[in-house]
Amino acid sequence: MLIEQLSDISVKFTLSQSELNEYNLDFNSISRYDANTRTMISHLILLAESQEGIDVHFGNSEVYVEAFSCSDGRCIVYISLIENPHRYLVERSNFFLCMSDNLNHLIRLSKQLVKFSLDDINSSTLYIQDDVFFLLIECTKKSFEKILYSVMEFCEYTTKRPNSDIIDEHWHCLAQPNALQRLSLLKP
Repeated sequence: MLIEQLSDISVKFTLSQSELNEYNLDFNSISRYDANTRTMISHLILLAESQEGIDVHFGNSEVYVEAFSCSDGRCIVYISLIENPHRYLVERSNFFLCMSDNLNHLIRLSKQLVKFSLDDINSSTLYIQDDVFFLLIECTKKSFEKILYSVMEFCEYTTKRPNSDIIDEHWHCLAQPNALQRLSLLKP
């Protein structure tokens, strides 16, 4: 494995196929939702921080990860610190569109959000399209920040509302209007 510091916030890892196999991964199975991928990323961060000559300290900061395959079977992984995690708070909203191909992630998110207060959640609806689950959450503006941190932990999200025509035409509704409460009752 080759570990290179690219900048004061970014490290490049070059892994062979056998090194990927140690994490029970091949390039096509690398995914933000995959437990083996998350284990690999955590291990790579620890390796980088303990490597002499690498002066990037990730700590518990948010990171951005990109992976690319090489024609010779190797995999290149870039891990970069997100310098300003509060950039998400610049434009507050009262809406989240959470996306995951693993329903268990949304179940865990729901359990976490229900712990806060249901008074902070105005409505929630669960949809599916092509094996991807979409959880739409309407919340109070005052609860946006605390909900944001939970959403960031469990799934990909946006605060932009999807076009209602797309929802009507392509998405299938699984639970409405209290999808969070229903999901929180399920076991992941």
